[in-house]
Amino acid sequence: MHDFDCVPEPMIDTQVVAAFLGYPISCGFASLVAEHLGIELDKSESRTDWLARPLSEKQCDYAAADVLYLLPLAEILMGKVTEAGYLEDAKDECQRVVARRQKTLKPEKAYMNIHNAWQLRDEQLACLQLLAQWRLNQAKARDMAVNFVVKEEHLWKVARYLPGSLGELDALGLTGARNSLPW
Repeated sequence: MHDFDCVPEPMIDTQVVAAFLGYPISCGFASLVAEHLGIELDKSESRTDWLARPLSEKQCDYAAADVLYLLPLAEILMGKVTEAGYLEDAKDECQRVVARRQKTLKPEKAYMNIHNAWQLRDEQLACLQLLAQWRLNQAKARDMAVNFVVKEEHLWKVARYLPGSLGELDALGLTGARNSLPW
């Protein structure tokens, strides 16, 4: 969407379509490919750091499998969801997913998408608001997902415990290369 300022139309999310067939929404691509195409994918790269370069051969193979099996899987799932009578509902839900992803979130409101924000007191919530705003701005500037900048649970921990030093931050387990916080 970023480079061309558009999204594919129609967009079919195989995970959403599978949910209409009774699969849990957390059912992954590899599980669906195994069940519907009879092909076992190597899942070892599913949580890989896709930003690190150069990509390894295993990462390239994993990404190529996504491309190779996505269309056949989507066709099977769309056929089954049509047979089940849920085609229009599934397509509508896929469009809602696209609409949610396209919605421009104001950086100062980004904290509202943090799951446990309601548990925080005013001072903690103000900290979370600043951290979430910083994270969203960083994600936009770097063109990456917000959780690749700093994980949501790490923002929440910092806001909850308000560490006053690097030692306190370290005690929370939040220092290191993968946890690039704004200080």
